[in-house]
Amino acid sequence: MQRTYPLPEGDGLDRHVNDILIFRSKDDIARTSEILSEHGLSSVGFEAIETRCSDSNTMHTIEEMIPNYDYISFSSRECVRCVREHIPSAAFTKKRVLASGPSTANMLIAAGIDVAYAPDRGGIRSIIDWLSRMEPSTLLIIGSDASDNDISELVLKGFTVTEVVSHITIERDLVIPERYLREARYALFFSPSEVRAFRRSIRDILTEPIDGISAVCIGASTYVELTGLFRNVYMAGSNSIDGMVEILKGDITGQE
Repeated sequence: MQRTYPLPEGDGLDRHVNDILIFRSKDDIARTSEILSEHGLSSVGFEAIETRCSDSNTMHTIEEMIPNYDYISFSSRECVRCVREHIPSAAFTKKRVLASGPSTANMLIAAGIDVAYAPDRGGIRSIIDWLSRMEPSTLLIIGSDASDNDISELVLKGFTVTEVVSHITIERDLVIPERYLREARYALFFSPSEVRAFRRSIRDILTEPIDGISAVCIGASTYVELTGLFRNVYMAGSNSIDGMVEILKGDITGQE
């Protein structure tokens, strides 16, 4: 299926754009769809995950832990959202705050929190690589219950590392009309949890690996989760929606 969209003069994007499937949380689907629309890209969203912030007691414990660490790392925008609702920005003063990517960094800055480092790609893996070149120190990772970070490298170098949960991720049951799986050109994934929800939804519909749709993702762990499910999997060259857009435009610069 092809659809034609009016695009701004001078836009180099092909004027025949197939649908893109987005698998995210409800709020993030709206944000991603809006960005894609600005590039003339049509999308359909499926609520693959739901996130819930940790209870106030847990967040209070996290706030009490912050003074004991030199580095504070945020694993996602959702971590920032949950922390922002419970912990004042002043708690991070004089701390070296690290963000998993540009969008997480922007959200921290908007909350009044200075960011010392945010990689363009690689997420927490890039943060670990960056820290491994520093003198051993203390690191608090603010993540989710679905985090599977390998921090052994830092521990072996003498770092003290603690990982705390700011929110839990619930994988939802999806119902995806088969026509979308036939007609779409790309499927976007931002976390392994979304891939797992998608995998369960199509296990009785399609035989792996999927040929007709290319998967585009952010982050190495999501890339690994997609391997074997789709024949073509691309990891964005930057850890942001902008990196995905480059691929969706046909400028395949990500890792295949």
